Amino acid sequence: MLEAGCVQLWDKNLANVMGFSEVLKKLPALLRLQKVIIHYFSTSKPDVFIGVDAPDFNFLIERKLKRQGIKTVHFISPSVWAWRKNRIKKIKKSTDLVLCLFPFEVDFYQQHAQRAVFVGHPLAESLAP
Repeated sequence: MLEAGCVQLWDKNLANVMGFSEVLKKLPALLRLQKVIIHYFSTSKPDVFIGVDAPDFNFLIERKLKRQGIKTVHFISPSVWAWRKNRIKKIKKSTDLVLCLFPFEVDFYQQHAQRAVFVGHPLAESLAP
């Protein structure tokens, strides 16, 4: 994405957390980062904001930007089709488009009137037998 001209505003390791205790340790920094991102994109008014994975982090950002008329795309659909299906409401409020790794995910989103496109898994071809 960087090669395509996307802007990286922070070190990706800041938001790279796993597990409850790690999130708690970094929570103040993560909340500040959300505010910085929302402010930056609210003032710079990009054509589109692309949130990559981390739905618990990105959906708030995407929702606030979408309310301001900024197009929002979420890359890597959460496995909403498998569990916590009620998250579809949050996804619809937050995103204009969801990019899916698996073809069947698009069907799920279409059933809920959410735009989605199958883009495939980045490693699928390189790991094929």
